[in-house]
Amino acid sequence: MEIAGYSYTWGPVTRPREIDYPKLFQWYRDRDITTIELYDPWIEDKDDDHVKMIIDSLGEYGMDPRLCDVNCHVVSRDADERKRGAARFHDRLRVMNRIGIKIALILPFLPGYETDFTPGECQEWLNSALEESLPLAKELGITLMIANLGFRGDIYGQAEWVVDACKALPDIRMVYDVGNFVMAGVDPVIALDLVFSYMIHVHFKDWVTYDSEEVAGEMWLGHGDKWYQGCKFGEGIVNQKAAAIRLKELGYDGFVSPEYEGPGDPYEYMDQAIGYSRELIG
Repeated sequence: MEIAGYSYTWGPVTRPREIDYPKLFQWYRDRDITTIELYDPWIEDKDDDHVKMIIDSLGEYGMDPRLCDVNCHVVSRDADERKRGAARFHDRLRVMNRIGIKIALILPFLPGYETDFTPGECQEWLNSALEESLPLAKELGITLMIANLGFRGDIYGQAEWVVDACKALPDIRMVYDVGNFVMAGVDPVIALDLVFSYMIHVHFKDWVTYDSEEVAGEMWLGHGDKWYQGCKFGEGIVNQKAAAIRLKELGYDGFVSPEYEGPGDPYEYMDQAIGYSRELIG
């Protein structure tokens, strides 16, 4: 296994579109990390100069932009709105192709718990959009990858949904996110055995939980009506060690992206996350 960088962590702290990409790429290079997972919502969608700057910076620092997380917002009972969401997703795939992305992690729209959208509806709309997108993705040389998600884990956070989606769309792969399974109320090691044959990437993260949103602040409601907030790796409720051991037993030899979703200096917390993750994967 090998560590990949991840630009997502910097967005919530520095605010979207204010990330110093050259500084970030150099920071990862200083830690012997040359593959990075980008986060499309933090990339200007109507500013070609911004995209060109990222492309140039990737080249300057010798970074491999293997993956990027891309929005595919098709949760709507309005068929025309779903078409517009899919069209925008296709536009962003073309931008990803310019950047050099080979794997697109799908970010589906996550409705709040108060909405009346059913898990079945949301899953059907996403699966249909992905099926329609596969020919373009193949043309661009991009693999589409779904994720098990923690917030609204009843929709996209269960291992059974991952397996069913990958069986229905054999060209779709998945990222195994240890912390998101915990947030969705799923044992991540048990889930790993179910999804392993479909996975091509891994996310590590750790959580602390709170009983109220007021205490947690800007975090996500998850399993057990708890509020989940990112923390230093090894200090939370996620048994990443057990997941890493099982990944080794199963023979996983791909990339792992450490991910921090909490307050504080992202450089400090990600430095700790990278060190901890390297110890886990050996």
